[in-house]
Amino acid sequence: MVANPVVKSLSGKDIKIPHSITQSAQGLSLTEKRLVFAAVAKAGKNFEDEIIITAAEYAATFEVDADHAYEQLKAAAKNLRKRYFTLHEKHRKGVMKWEINWMSKVGYEDGAGRVGLRFGEDIRPYLENLKRKFTLYKLKQAGAIRSVYSWRLLELMEQQSSGVINISVKDFCFIMEAPEAYKANFKNVRVFIIEPAIKELEKTDGWNIEVSYTKLGRKVDKITFKFEKDPQGNLF
Repeated sequence: MVANPVVKSLSGKDIKIPHSITQSAQGLSLTEKRLVFAAVAKAGKNFEDEIIITAAEYAATFEVDADHAYEQLKAAAKNLRKRYFTLHEKHRKGVMKWEINWMSKVGYEDGAGRVGLRFGEDIRPYLENLKRKFTLYKLKQAGAIRSVYSWRLLELMEQQSSGVINISVKDFCFIMEAPEAYKANFKNVRVFIIEPAIKELEKTDGWNIEVSYTKLGRKVDKITFKFEKDPQGNLF
């Protein structure tokens, strides 16, 4: 009898992205973000070639039922040609809004249970040869996350070495891509984005997180996160 091959999870690999992408509106659903960032991790330093992600790798990395992993991958891959991230580039006369596609090429192979991706030419300079101003974390930190808001907050925290984030409500909502209904009432941002994200990150990645709010007049204007890894977080 031939033994089944051991599937290697990608969770031990690094995610290394520039602060500009951490602070952008990434335009990805949770499944799409899993696929894109699995590709970032698997690419290492080579973002020119096609990158193959198998359903088995995806299932092992993100704790997904193997029977449904390929369908999630295929659905995500179909959408990625249209997905782009949005960043604001400040200059002397104002702010330029850039929209940059994640992928130039995607494919999927039904019988083999795998998808193929190639990063777009315009995004490669943001991913290659990063020497400074980058966010670094392990893909396994996002493996059990079930909300894209939690993942985005994780990236913002990993960007900061001080253990403190001070961010305007406007910038936070841009990064989180908060729905317009949330922006109109900050309580929705707090209840549906901030509080669940904190709860999930404390549970899945062993953080202690405190949040406070600063008002300008009657409206909340700024958000402050104070955070550290829970020294007891890895005992169990």
